[in-house]
Amino acid sequence: MLIDAPSAREETVAIAQHLHQVHAQGLAWGCMALLCADAASLNLCAHTLATLKLPYRVRKKPGDYQPGADGIQVMTIAASKGLEFDLVAIPGVGQWPAVGQGHDSALHELQVAMARATESVVIGVAGSSALATALRQNALTEGQAPAASPD
Repeated sequence: MLIDAPSAREETVAIAQHLHQVHAQGLAWGCMALLCADAASLNLCAHTLATLKLPYRVRKKPGDYQPGADGIQVMTIAASKGLEFDLVAIPGVGQWPAVGQGHDSALHELQVAMARATESVVIGVAGSSALATALRQNALTEGQAPAASPD
């Protein structure tokens, strides 16, 4: 599923609201992860979850991960190495590649993050990067329009 929004903040809110809906349908908070490309995105996600009063746990280093904890797992893509979650949300892809990062590197990072999901993936594509454009086009080709952020 793609989530498109006018800004990174609105994208993160839309992702959090989607996670809340999925939880209401029965998926435990601890089975969800927000995988972020960098610390700035991680901090935005944590702030948004706190503002919306959703349970979460931030993993900044290996000892911070608590399997089975009742909260959305928030961490960088690098910190997610070796982990799996039923649902993985990847915010900020519409801004990839980052300055100094090549397109192939960004695509590899996206593939790594997506591989952490065992059931479903939510990708935030707010922005105008070539990667976001390609993802939107692929969704349209498959007959799935990106979800817009709720007003």
